Amino acid sequence: MNLRDIDTCATGGTGWLHRTPLAAKAGAWLVAIALALTLPANRTGLYALAALILVLTVIAITARLPWRLYATLLAWPLCFGCLFAITCDLDGAARWMLIARAVGVAQASLTVVLTTPWPRLAQVSARTLPRLLSDALIMSWRSFFLLNDRMTALLRALRLRGGLRWRRPLQALAATARAFGTLLLYAMDLADRDWDVLVLRGYDGKFRVGGVTVGVNGETPARPQPGMEETL
Repeated sequence: MNLRDIDTCATGGTGWLHRTPLAAKAGAWLVAIALALTLPANRTGLYALAALILVLTVIAITARLPWRLYATLLAWPLCFGCLFAITCDLDGAARWMLIARAVGVAQASLTVVLTTPWPRLAQVSARTLPRLLSDALIMSWRSFFLLNDRMTALLRALRLRGGLRWRRPLQALAATARAFGTLLLYAMDLADRDWDVLVLRGYDGKFRVGGVTVGVNGETPARPQPGMEETL
């Protein structure tokens, strides 16, 4: 998972697509998804989908997206699309169409994710998702980085102390299991501390993300609680 690289690209990018309003990107994303999923599974549809993929590739290049990260993330849907197409009983055009659909949908989604900070995406989702789920999405992004750093430190400590010797698979497996157990306890403690911080700062079921309060269906309270603009 390239979460750190994705976040760096989304928040620190300088391309023209990073400055494009989220509403425009969301509209273009919906159009691209609709085209990728509704084009007919024949030669004409395959050519049209290939043109869509080419356009998305040009957009990614001109938006200065990191090509290594882009290609790495795009390789996953490409590989799974190829495996699924091989296992299905389809003719040549339909099989290529299935792979092209997976690549087109992935390209459109990656273009939006790599050019939009996660809080902005969560701000949009908070208008349609239940409050508990939207708040969990906002908090989970920060927690991913904290847990990743802790797990990296644990594995480094085990490696330096000789706990991860793959010539002894049982010992390495036991050490890895203990590391995951430690990570689970750390996650539980982190959740308790985060909740205490939210309560102390007046959390009442709504976050302020980018100057806009998000909560139940994106409702805005009459007066935001002090300190919530800098939550965590």
